[in-house]
Amino acid sequence: MSNQELPAEQGVAPAETASGPADQAWQELAACAETTNPDLFTSPNPIDQAAAKKYCGRCAVQTECLTDAIAKNMKLCIRGGLTEEERQALHQ
Repeated sequence: MSNQELPAEQGVAPAETASGPADQAWQELAACAETTNPDLFTSPNPIDQAAAKKYCGRCAVQTECLTDAIAKNMKLCIRGGLTEEERQALHQ
């Protein structure tokens, strides 16, 4: 998996796919919605993960995203600027 951007039609940003109800309206403000490569947020590649975390680092809704990821016990993705393992460490 590379960290090169994909054409927009090949993907949907993670903020648009995490969950659907209206209580997730904050996702429209997510910085990751700007990426054309949502695979960055699910890649095991450290370079891709670093690129994903850069989006999170400038995101206005990073706290909401992290809270959502923890509440839903989301797996295998960068959410709220943290990997699954980093989120798990918050609970230990």
